[in-house]
Amino acid sequence: MMNNQMEKEVHKTIMITVNGKPVGSGYVFDGYTLSPIDNERLNTEDNVLTV
Repeated sequence: MMNNQMEKEVHKTIMITVNGKPVGSGYVFDGYTLSPIDNERLNTEDNVLTV
């Protein structure tokens, strides 16, 4: 069976913020959120929020 995750359409684009600062945008695929977040900018105390 093939992985069809990449075949799903983008439902909406969201802006992702960390502690009130925008870190980039993400794409929502049928409940999956894909985002180019730089993990080095995050730590265990940061809260990732979608606006």
